[in-house]
Parts: sequence; C-alpha cells; structure tokens
Amino acid sequence: MASEIDLSQFWCWNEERPDYGKQNHGNIVIKQRYGKDNRALLKCRTCKDYFSETRGTVFFGLDTPREEVLRTLAIIPEKGSIRGVARATEHDKDTISKWLEIAGTHCEEVEVLPFSAIFLYFQ
Repeated sequence: MASEIDLSQFWCWNEERPDYGKQNHGNIVIKQRYGKDNRALLKCRTCKDYFSETRGTVFFGLDTPREEVLRTLAIIPEKGSIRGVARATEHDKDTISKWLEIAGTHCEEVEVLPFSAIFLYFQ
C-alpha cells in the first residue's frame, strides 16, 4: 500500500453515527500502520471506531498483496482455467477460487448500487 493515502475517500462505517457514509468530513485519521503491506488502520474521530483501509474492498481480510491478487485474477481469461493460473502463479487453486468468488461478489454488490439510485431517482 502507498505510504500516503487520500483520507477524503474514506467514511465512517458505523451506521448508527451521523458521519456514516459521508466522505471528506475530516473525521477519518490514520491511527497506525500494520501488516506486511503497511496497511492503514483508520479511526473515526466522531465515534472512535477503527477499521482497515481495505474494508469494503475486494482486498479486505486477504494477506496477499493487492498487486499479486490483481495480477493473478487478470491472468484467468488468458489461461482459461483456474488450474492453469495456479500452475503459472504458484498459488493454490483453492486460493485463486476464493479470490475470484470474493471479486465476483464484490462486483455484484457494487454494480447494484448505481442502478438502485437511478431507479429511485426516476420513481
């Protein structure tokens, strides 16, 4: 992860607080860095909750560096099979399958949001 992150892109994840989902309010700060990727543990000044900079992303909870996950997933169409990608990258096929499932689920969740907003707008 980069040493400097744009804190204006993050928001409080606590749904019970007034700053929930609001970006660029100045309430998010870096508490500390952790892990082999030097990820940021962020803190909401309003509710005092902590969360990882990867929360809400495909990379949340993964130990593998994001560049490696992205590179591996990008090879799938070229190789045509998860086993082929596993041989090429030396990752376990079950690990690659897990990453693919996480990425697919995340895409489905993100894809629904804009259409829901458009639907509500035109009602």
